Amino acid sequence: MKKIKEFSDKRKKILIADDDTPMSQMLKRAFSMDSWDVILANNGDTALKMALKHQPDIIILDINMPGKSGNEVLKKLRETSKMGTTPIIMLTGLNEPADKIKSFNKGADEYITKPFVLDELKMRVNAIYNRNKKAISSNPLTKLPGAPSIGEETMERLSKNQKISYMYIDIDNFKAYNDTYGHINGDEAIKTLAQILEMAKQKFPLDDIFIGHIGGDDFTLLAKANNAEEIASYIADEFDKKAPHFYKKEDRNAGFIHARTRKGDKKRFSIITISIAIATNEYIKFHHHAQLADTASELKKYLKSNRNRGKSSFMKDRRKK
Repeated sequence: MKKIKEFSDKRKKILIADDDTPMSQMLKRAFSMDSWDVILANNGDTALKMALKHQPDIIILDINMPGKSGNEVLKKLRETSKMGTTPIIMLTGLNEPADKIKSFNKGADEYITKPFVLDELKMRVNAIYNRNKKAISSNPLTKLPGAPSIGEETMERLSKNQKISYMYIDIDNFKAYNDTYGHINGDEAIKTLAQILEMAKQKFPLDDIFIGHIGGDDFTLLAKANNAEEIASYIADEFDKKAPHFYKKEDRNAGFIHARTRKGDKKRFSIITISIAIATNEYIKFHHHAQLADTASELKKYLKSNRNRGKSSFMKDRRKK
């Protein structure tokens, strides 16, 4: 198994722009204690400059500040490609409906008036941050969590010393199918696999299943280690029931299609199936998500070497070292 380079997770960054120094310092202490890297600005011009330089994960803006107002900073940030979707919370003493409407029209995500309850502010900041992070990470086709969320979920389970199975799932002969039937039908096959994974999550509620979409026809499923093969068998069987219906009758009856390989050679390709490679920390201690991903990737290569086997298959890594 190849050695994985360890690295620490990127800390969350928050920009707080307010000309009230005691207020800013109080908020800095509060968010620093919650593992945020805090950037302070005491006027609108500095806030805009710091936002573009540091690209924080979330911004808290006062409206009435020296230089540019909070609303002017908000408008400028929303016009940039870098900060167009960054969550921005207006924290201000202005409480009139017209003030709120003005900020929301310029792109504010939240509007909180002073005085405020600190715990409520922190709760809203974390909720908006987490929602935005999931939205950015999610695959646009299936709406499932993407690679960053998969990594975070895996690391969290490893940090709790849970025994887990890490399944790498993808569709065999997908390129040939996609080239022959077009990307719209290819997308339908991908969405069908995503639906089957959701069905598995409902069928095995005690296995604490998490589903992620790496991209294309590649998926990840995390679950408790002891029931991995039963889950994989269910997914494989359900996909094999649906796969023939993706084809025209003549291709379905033949059991194959002709398509070009990546080298341009014409070849016979069987009806699409799936390969499920299962890595686990039952027998080997893993310290990082990438180690599980690499192990599953090795298994997947072996499974896909027999892509014309006619049915979906799975394999669990049982190596002790």
